[in-house]
Parts: sequence; C-alpha cells; structure tokens
Amino acid sequence: MKRFRSSRERPTVNSQINITNLVDVALTVLIMFVLVAPLIENGIAVSLPEASASKMDIRDAVNLKVAKDGAVYLGDRKVALPELGQKLRAMVAADARVPVNILADASVVYQDLVSVLDTVRRAGVVTIGLPTEVELKSKK
Repeated sequence: MKRFRSSRERPTVNSQINITNLVDVALTVLIMFVLVAPLIENGIAVSLPEASASKMDIRDAVNLKVAKDGAVYLGDRKVALPELGQKLRAMVAADARVPVNILADASVVYQDLVSVLDTVRRAGVVTIGLPTEVELKSKK
C-alpha cells in the first residue's frame, strides 16, 4: 500500500537571522529613554529654603571691587590678579581669619568673577563675602 505523501518538499533551513523585530524593540526602548530622560533629571521636587537679607558690615573686611571691564581694585588701587594673590597671602599670614568681600558690578563677565574668586581662595582666604543690594519687594 502506497502512502500518500504531500507534494511539498521538506522545508529548508534558513541561515539568515531576521532582526526586524529586534530593531523595532531597540528603537522603541531608545525612544522611551529619550522621552523619559528629561523627566528623570528634573523629576525631584525640592523646596528651597527662604532667607531674609541681613545687612552685611563691609567695613571690617578687605574689600575687593570688580569693575564692569573686569579690573580688580583693592581699596582704591587697581591691582593685577598675581599681585592681588601676593597681597592677600601677606594679609592671611598676619591674620588667618581675615574676611574678604568681593563687590562685583552686576554686569561683570562671569569668568572675571570666577578668576578673582579663584585667586582669593588660592591665597588662603576662608571667609569670602559677596555683598548684594537688597531688593525691596513692592506690596501689591
């Protein structure tokens, strides 16, 4: 008795991997990370403390002034940053707790202020103040 066999041939083995589904999943995960990343960075709600402005006595400290053009003044005398560092080191040697206030113009370039701060810190000053004008809030 003859068995009926189908006319189909035996399936052949496909040696290529179909990665279409893998690419779809990878792109979906990538899109999810791109959309969620900004939310993770800013996702923590922080309530910052409020502070009242107190009057700062700038007469008892060494006052450095940074002008609009980035020039640094020690008292009324214009000084270069290396010279400022030497003078502050001498002051710190005489009094290790000498306070320094940096009065910078509101339009000073940020890099100029950072350079002055860096010079003051390298001179060994530990108490640095940045006095500001008190902004009066108008009552509505």
